[in-house]
Amino acid sequence: MVFRSSVVIAILGGLYFFNQGQPKITANDKEALILQGLMQTIEYVHYAPKKVDDEMSKTIFKSYMDKMDGYKRYFTQKDVEQLKKYEMSIDDQINALKFDFFNASLPMLENGLTKAEKYFTEAIDAQVNFNKGDMYETDPDKMTFAKNDDDLKERWKQIVQWDITTKWIQNIDTQKEKGNKEGNKTDEELKLDAIKEVKKRYVDFFDRMHKLRRSDRLEAYLGSIANYFDPHTDYFSPKEKQDFDINMGGKLEGIGARLQTEGDYTKVFNIVVGGPAWKTKKLEDNDIIMKVTQKGQEPVDITGMRVDDVVQLVRGKKGTVVILTVKKKDNSIVDIEIERDEVQLDDSKAKSVIINMPGKIQNIGYINLPKFYSTFEDGGNSCAADVATEIKKLKAQHVNGIILDLRNNSGGSLNDVVDMSGLFIEEGPIVQVKDRSGRPSLHMDKDKSVLYDGPFIIMVNQYSASASEIIAAAMQDYNRAIIVGSTSTFGKGTVQRFYDLDRGISGYDNLKPLGNVKMTTQKFTE
Repeated sequence: MVFRSSVVIAILGGLYFFNQGQPKITANDKEALILQGLMQTIEYVHYAPKKVDDEMSKTIFKSYMDKMDGYKRYFTQKDVEQLKKYEMSIDDQINALKFDFFNASLPMLENGLTKAEKYFTEAIDAQVNFNKGDMYETDPDKMTFAKNDDDLKERWKQIVQWDITTKWIQNIDTQKEKGNKEGNKTDEELKLDAIKEVKKRYVDFFDRMHKLRRSDRLEAYLGSIANYFDPHTDYFSPKEKQDFDINMGGKLEGIGARLQTEGDYTKVFNIVVGGPAWKTKKLEDNDIIMKVTQKGQEPVDITGMRVDDVVQLVRGKKGTVVILTVKKKDNSIVDIEIERDEVQLDDSKAKSVIINMPGKIQNIGYINLPKFYSTFEDGGNSCAADVATEIKKLKAQHVNGIILDLRNNSGGSLNDVVDMSGLFIEEGPIVQVKDRSGRPSLHMDKDKSVLYDGPFIIMVNQYSASASEIIAAAMQDYNRAIIVGSTSTFGKGTVQRFYDLDRGISGYDNLKPLGNVKMTTQKFTE
């Protein structure tokens, strides 16, 4: 079995070497400051930094073009030719802390989106021929950009025809699977449903696209620059870093409600059991939030607001109070006061059950671990500690063996995978890494105690990555577990760390927060 890995091991900062030998940054040029921080972090810290040259420029150009219009639905060949004049100069722009290519792309993309929306609307409102057998290329690598606006308009006719026909066929199949349980619709009704569903999907899509800000596009552009050095080096805006920490740690401070956009409105679609909103017994699924008020302040009307902006208003420190003005199903308007608290997100937590299959297996413990989560703080969430808790529960039931399911687990905390490995062995090396100087570093389990020494199976598949690969390889090396699943896993072979640009750049307090750089700093060795 082939195991290669990539993990994020810590949140770090303190890079006080910036602003040396670089173009002078004005007091208000936040974008240039972020770009400088990104490039100097890469230069000083990356495992294998590359030259800033024309090859880099070409790669970034293609990467960002793919992010803007990978399916070739907005730009024409004329648009692409206009942007191509920047293809070989992006490296020079980076050195000068300039954004000529990025700046030129924004109005062209917005214009392309506006045209695409117009062509879509015309196509969806026209008569759809469900018997038309035209072929439509769905592989973006085989597509070319539309020659001109007329060609782009024709492409959108094909897109609409394809999507509606596909949805209609799906509706037919779904109805067949359900049988007569919900009453069969006529073919015409299924066609109308398909048109309605496709129209709503694209109306929502164009609405989201038009609400994207320059900062959202900049994050994608800086990501293309970072990705040139390796696929796992990236730039995170402050908001994206906050979301990453919540996802990794499995907890947040807020009210415990998941929100989604529906037209100009924000709707509650899930209440986290045990969270502050759930405890009030007042906020419910499908409630429409109209206003958000911080206690003691003026209410904020959130109609038409992006859902991520609404989330930022609703989240807040434990112990603070937020008031939501919501419309209920009966159209009544009520104010709901909720005191924020710590919310545990159990979706990613380790969970166990006992499996009994008469005649096959009896009393087998099964632990599912979706990711190697950690809050990187004392007393915070730790997947290693949670798995240990689940093992103790299973041992109390005298299970005959344990299965650890790491299928689709993309990894996470290196410290936790080392600690978790130690639950099954006495002590010893788990994984070795080396930095850009070639200096090796060995990560050891130093705890001689063994929590579980019985029969052990680890399940993996081609999407098991990072820490999943490390523990599977270690348990295989120690002859401690049988690995079941695909013959090879995802495979990356690198370690990432986070570097906080606010801590790395002195001064410029009026421009902060600047975000974080996720940097590949080490590789695994045999």
